Amino acid sequence: MSTETDGFTSSNTTTTYEYRTVLAPSERVALTRDTYESFGWVEDGTPSSDSPLGSAALNLKRDRHIKNRSIINELQRRSEAALTDIDRLERSKTQKAQIVAFTIGIIGCAFLAGSVFSMLASLWVPFVLLGIVGLIGWALPYFSYKSIRDSQTSKIAPLIEQRYDTIYDASEQAQRLMAQQ
Repeated sequence: MSTETDGFTSSNTTTTYEYRTVLAPSERVALTRDTYESFGWVEDGTPSSDSPLGSAALNLKRDRHIKNRSIINELQRRSEAALTDIDRLERSKTQKAQIVAFTIGIIGCAFLAGSVFSMLASLWVPFVLLGIVGLIGWALPYFSYKSIRDSQTSKIAPLIEQRYDTIYDASEQAQRLMAQQ
């Protein structure tokens, strides 16, 4: 709202903001901050008090009266979905490997327990055989974990790159729309 008196113009505008707190994994705080900045969000500057271990809370604000708001919000939703997918895909790199390694380790423990019971019963051949299999079951999880993790990483890397491309494309489109204001 502008008022004009005696040839002078004074501006009495009030800017209203919308606020949002976003949790970002520690390793992707910069990406999350940059992504939201391209949609008109700026850090509020207020310290975040509640953030889970391994993540950071970003307190953001944005002018409520931006042009092309509905289009920018849709691009933002697309980027948020891609950020969520990246987190899920990063976790899935090791999830299958952990399950297989733990299972092999537990089976190794079962064979070692059988070996101990065989020794207590003075059954020396089963004691030795079960002990060897049990020790192999304890050593094998490391190698299986590493192999499965590397395999999953090579399968998932292109999917993660697609999600990054989605974020970059949406951010560029939003920045062009924001520049039109």
